[in-house]
Amino acid sequence: MYALEPVNEPWWSSDLSVLKYFYKMAREEVRKYNPDVLFVFHDAFHSDGDTWNDLFSDYDMENVVMDTH
Repeated sequence: MYALEPVNEPWWSSDLSVLKYFYKMAREEVRKYNPDVLFVFHDAFHSDGDTWNDLFSDYDMENVVMDTH
């Protein structure tokens, strides 16, 4: 497996605090089994950087990809 995106296109009105928590927990699970897999998360149609800058630490961005489409 090369990459994993646990949720594809969550709705724009999703509770972002719940979604961010889910992304953090999902990434931890993925990293337990293969830390080299790319972790892809969808922006839930909130493409402004300020929304997502606090998702992961600046020092913990390896293999993280934001899906914006």
